[in-house]
Amino acid sequence: MRIRLWMLFAATAVSLLFSSPAFSQGRADVLKELVPPPKLLLRHSDELGLTAKQKSELKQIVKDAQAASLDLEFKVQEEAEQLAKLIGADSVDVGKSLAQADKLMAAETALKRVKLEMMLKTKVLLTPAQLKKIDTIREQRRSERQDRRTRRQGAP
Repeated sequence: MRIRLWMLFAATAVSLLFSSPAFSQGRADVLKELVPPPKLLLRHSDELGLTAKQKSELKQIVKDAQAASLDLEFKVQEEAEQLAKLIGADSVDVGKSLAQADKLMAAETALKRVKLEMMLKTKVLLTPAQLKKIDTIREQRRSERQDRRTRRQGAP
């Protein structure tokens, strides 16, 4: 039971470290603004005038990224569990723990790289006019969300 608690603590600590605003905000937010998510493109494919070839390529990009991401997500989980075991031991070996943390961070970096590659391939697939159009759609969606929030807050 004690080991499980330590594993849970270690996994939570690692998760909080890498998902903290200081760690993840900034670059990730900028990337989201620069590259439209594939699901949004597919949802608005008619408005964007995506060709059959573009749709097909976009679906393949997403499939490839999902397959690679799934394997890497399992790898991240396995490495995090190993780190949790090391940290949760009665006697912590700092060297082994840091080496395991390196493995975990390498797996997380590989996962982020797959996602970035998908985003870049997605952007390259679109014409400049389609990129402008998706920016307009995104701005309209933001505005609609803001309007809904404002209405909810003002409702009695």
